[in-house]
Amino acid sequence: MLSFLFYYLLKSPKAYQAAQEEVDRVTGKSAITVDHMAKLPYLTACLRETLRLSPTAPGFGITPKEGKGDVTIKSGNKTYEIPASGVAVVSLPQVHRDPLVYGNDAEDFKVSSWMLCEHQD
Repeated sequence: MLSFLFYYLLKSPKAYQAAQEEVDRVTGKSAITVDHMAKLPYLTACLRETLRLSPTAPGFGITPKEGKGDVTIKSGNKTYEIPASGVAVVSLPQVHRDPLVYGNDAEDFKVSSWMLCEHQD
């Protein structure tokens, strides 16, 4: 996750600067510790946005319950049939980049989506 975080921060100079300023303000010249994390909301938002775009577990599979037969899933105006012996694979990078949910800029590193306070990127 950290390699992806550094990648996104290097591609987003404003986010990088905001994260650096927050860490400097909170930690001063001391080494960062676990105790600092609660005081780093912007950095926490950066980590969450990194996981949205590049999840460490990129997907998972689900199967119908044994003995329940075929399963029908409806999503919007689409219907999906999963046979009793089948598997549905969920690709989290695709789910987390859905423009219907995240907007037309779903591919962008948007730290502000995770911020509940005044600090924006």
